[in-house]
Amino acid sequence: MSRDYFHAKMLSLTSSNISVYSFNCRSLKSSITEVRDLYEQIDFVCLQEQWLVLTEIFFVSTISKGFLAVGRSAVELQHDILSGRPYGGTAILYRKPLSKFVTVLYICNPRVSALSLQCSAIWQVSIFIDSI
Repeated sequence: MSRDYFHAKMLSLTSSNISVYSFNCRSLKSSITEVRDLYEQIDFVCLQEQWLVLTEIFFVSTISKGFLAVGRSAVELQHDILSGRPYGGTAILYRKPLSKFVTVLYICNPRVSALSLQCSAIWQVSIFIDSI
């Protein structure tokens, strides 16, 4: 993973051997190779700044047959017109075998993707907050 702006944090929950990776991908479409590289090692991938508009959010679920996903678009379209580039947006990808332990949480904020793990009191949250 050779991107200059690649900022990620690895959290290892040793008690349950679940691996979580947070990645500010600054466009999922242009970072697809880096995201796919994570699949062999990681159980949950939290993405920020995936830059997908609402009609493209399904793309997150098509990246890997072995993963499921939940995602939110933060792009606001005025009368179906997009000016400038998309921005923000979050997603969480997780291994299909873990789906029996996952409950998707619907948060009333387009900048937050969240889920709960049934096997513990853990929430996985992917949040993108612009600089103020």
